[in-house]
Amino acid sequence: MTTFPPELIEIIVHEVWHSEMTSFIRQAFMTTCPQINRTWKAVYAPIASQDMYITNLAFLDYLCDISQAPKSIIYRDSIPRLTRTITCFVDLRVENEARETAAKGAYRYLVHLPNMRSFQALFKHVEHISFQIVWIGSDWDTIVPKISPLRGIPIRARYDRFLLSQQPSQLRMHISMKNRGFWWPGSGQAWLRSLSKLRDVGVPPHFFTTSISLGSCRETIRRGVRHFHYITLLHETWLGSWDINRHLWMASEGRHRDSTGRGVLPVSSIVENLNDYSHRYPERNIVLGSTS
Repeated sequence: MTTFPPELIEIIVHEVWHSEMTSFIRQAFMTTCPQINRTWKAVYAPIASQDMYITNLAFLDYLCDISQAPKSIIYRDSIPRLTRTITCFVDLRVENEARETAAKGAYRYLVHLPNMRSFQALFKHVEHISFQIVWIGSDWDTIVPKISPLRGIPIRARYDRFLLSQQPSQLRMHISMKNRGFWWPGSGQAWLRSLSKLRDVGVPPHFFTTSISLGSCRETIRRGVRHFHYITLLHETWLGSWDINRHLWMASEGRHRDSTGRGVLPVSSIVENLNDYSHRYPERNIVLGSTS
């Protein structure tokens, strides 16, 4: 088997890792790349640790486990020592959406966390967690659908939830799409219909202080791409002891068990408790969906 020089392997891994790919493909890359040989593993670990992607709920279990001690044969102590960014990405384009079930489960779970204090405690060098979605714009006018400014173009939304101790915390929204050169007040119908995809993936209404509208966003056009920027504030709260926040916090303290002697619950158990919680307290609007 031909062996590539480490410098070339680093270029390959870096380019692949920072490209836009579905979470199920990224998960496959996370599994196979370190298994090629020691050189690929040595190159992969710091790159994947520095810009970390959460692809499913099982990765949160793994994160709790390896953060308690540098025992991962792949990452060793690179997570959280080298971690600078954390991203949760979901591809809602028709050809990929069916295979993004696991990523949607992780996205819904994380986006509904009442606070990010455990992430702040564990990841000292991370400024915010980035939630990213891409989908295809839809028609709003059934009579003349071809003039819809959003029809058939990729729309990308990103929410940056800041890991700060101040209250309320800040959340920044950025939506981008190809600029077709025509946009008028009636286009807002296409805008609102396309943004329904955000509800499909579980983005809660309280992420916005007002209704999402064209007028509430700062709009710019750069190099043929239309950008919308929006900033809102979140009032964070504490949740029960079974919440992932508690277990990541315990991981940040390097403990395997809490003060009562109970073991750390896996995320799958936490999700079951959250589902029960959402039935008993529907006003919290916790939507988890599939966790497969």
